[in-house]
Amino acid sequence: MNAVTVGNAVSAYPQGIDKCLCLVYDKTAVSDEEASTLEGALSACKKLGKHFVMDCSDGFSASTFLLTGGLMSDGLESDGATQKLNNYNEDDVINTLAVFSKLMKDYKGTFVSCDATRITEEFNSKNAAAGIDGSWNMAADKRAFGENFGVTKLPTVNVTGEDR
Repeated sequence: MNAVTVGNAVSAYPQGIDKCLCLVYDKTAVSDEEASTLEGALSACKKLGKHFVMDCSDGFSASTFLLTGGLMSDGLESDGATQKLNNYNEDDVINTLAVFSKLMKDYKGTFVSCDATRITEEFNSKNAAAGIDGSWNMAADKRAFGENFGVTKLPTVNVTGEDR
């Protein structure tokens, strides 16, 4: 697949496995089953007094909360660059944001946002037992956890009885 252009502007491009986010975890601290849900991974980390780390400060990671709630672009405005965000269920987005907000409150001190460059440092220092990191850091993350290295797709989060 090639990049998608509108006029002269690139508006989308294919993303390969070399540029994705995933859940990284210490298998001695977080089980494979716990790693399948955000609630499970957070709970496992909290029990051990360890951090769950991710970069919530950048637009890409922060948009995860909105996208999980169903917010999707429905095209571009007439300028060819500004995304339209008109076609979504407001209640779903609000409910999802409320779930993430509650998790951050319930797991305050466990759920830690740090710059993406510091995530592997958290793993190396053994302060964090799990987190969301980029596939481009997997070699360093694997060295941090050694034979206990676990990696999987992004975990689900339960929103009004539905795993998303």
